[in-house]
Amino acid sequence: MGIVSALTSALDRASDRSVDIAERTSAATQILSSLEYLASASDRTRGGLNDWTHMQHQVPTRSPLVARLRGLIAREPVFRALHLGRIGACVVLVSPVTNNAARAAANLYLVGSTAVLYPIQLNGTDGSDQVSFLVHSAAGLGRAGGSDRTRRAASDFIGAQTTLSYVAGGLTKLPGKDWRTGTALTKIMRTETYGDSRLFRLLSTHPGIGRVGSKAALSWEISFPLLLLSRPTALVALGAGAGFHLFNAAFMGLWRFLLTFVGTYPAVWKLVRR
Repeated sequence: MGIVSALTSALDRASDRSVDIAERTSAATQILSSLEYLASASDRTRGGLNDWTHMQHQVPTRSPLVARLRGLIAREPVFRALHLGRIGACVVLVSPVTNNAARAAANLYLVGSTAVLYPIQLNGTDGSDQVSFLVHSAAGLGRAGGSDRTRRAASDFIGAQTTLSYVAGGLTKLPGKDWRTGTALTKIMRTETYGDSRLFRLLSTHPGIGRVGSKAALSWEISFPLLLLSRPTALVALGAGAGFHLFNAAFMGLWRFLLTFVGTYPAVWKLVRR
């Protein structure tokens, strides 16, 4: 069996468990996320990055009830209890537990806790958290429906959402001159937050590599839905996506994106199989 046939067969098998795989990989990243928040209590103290004294003005509300609820959640014991609960729910999802009701409850707890914690921990969230929220929302509702049809709908939503994320990301980049001219990658590698000094030096010495990389990423994102029109091109699209996220993880530190997005690929492949 050739490599292409082996990959296709593996994706076919994985797509039959697309919701299970997506919720498992997403839950794994959320364990890391909660552990990071629990380990960074200083960010929530006076003058910290997520000091609620100041953060509450970033997410204002006209409802006194909502304001009181947020104030309660911002208290450190409550905040920590919610995250410990999230870790417990994630453990259920990454474990071999197959009970549909238990997995639905774990997903929906993650959705609810994300919604109430988001204003409290606004500084520190990233795109992988947003994708995880959508994955657990779809998986929770699909499992709560209790039928193969609702779980299939959940899988379709997850696959479609990943596709939309890529094409929207590409279209958002398109107006940027740096992406169109191919200098974006080099400039990103120059930054302190997401950059890499060794790669920046390489791209500065060989700017053609940066131009090819920038334009290739932009073209792949924009054309992603079209590449899903056939199985051979979809295999190329997903392979490129895995490489894209592996690159971002290695050089930009976006490891949670790698797990979260690639974990949705069986759901994307399931759309192609129709």
